[in-house]
Amino acid sequence: MSNQTIDRKQYLTTGEFAKLMGVTKHTLFHYDKIGLFLPEIKLENEYRYYSFQQCELLEMILILRDLDLPLEVIKEYVTKKESSQLLRMFEQEEQIIEKRIQRLKQQKRWIHSKRKHIESLAGLELERVALKSFPKCYLCIEHSESTEDFAIAKALTKLRESFLEYNGLDACEMAFIQYEKELCSCNLQEPVPYRDVALKVEKKPKGMEFETVQPGVYAVAYHKGHWERIGATYEKLATFIKENGLQTDGRYIETNLVDSWLVDEYEEYVTQIAIRII
Repeated sequence: MSNQTIDRKQYLTTGEFAKLMGVTKHTLFHYDKIGLFLPEIKLENEYRYYSFQQCELLEMILILRDLDLPLEVIKEYVTKKESSQLLRMFEQEEQIIEKRIQRLKQQKRWIHSKRKHIESLAGLELERVALKSFPKCYLCIEHSESTEDFAIAKALTKLRESFLEYNGLDACEMAFIQYEKELCSCNLQEPVPYRDVALKVEKKPKGMEFETVQPGVYAVAYHKGHWERIGATYEKLATFIKENGLQTDGRYIETNLVDSWLVDEYEEYVTQIAIRII
């Protein structure tokens, strides 16, 4: 449009319109450039003017953009204005939002679980063997091909990948399983061999085989330091069980209470060993 006198009571400059709508001038320039939202008047000197009647259209575009719809999709709708297309857009966006909500809920549960865990470490008596009550939980167990570190890591990776695929970021703890009968034949002065690795979860896991661990009383001991010296802690726990005349289910569950999330050195790690009393 050739340069002309603009009725300033009816039209706003780019800066004025941007301020009114709470956007930047750059946004309006960009929308003009891609053909999404054009000024009502554009002079030969590139001055742009917008009318008050355009507020509604830009507000609609901004709402759709806040819904994370791509600008090309918004442009297509603005051009055609078909209700069926709008319904289709809303249906797709509802599905995306629902997935986002579920992921946020998972993230919240994960953070809450981590926070509770860290808070529970306060006042922990590491030298004391004691009886503790634990709620019901679930174990996803993977048997390692051998006791070598690489095989153990491979089994854990397989478990984690499966859990992430079917359960997302839901809270879980890495665990190791040992058995009374097998430990009796081991020299506990040497590193204890591991074969069964597990993920311990509070919620029933989806898409994976799992074992339900019923709530109950457990004999619990804590090992501080490298896992290669954990045999001594197993001996201490076994002595406690024998001296108190306790019967167990024969399976120990190891979980790390303090690990690389909280410390840098293996010597600062704290491992909980628990065995259910029957």
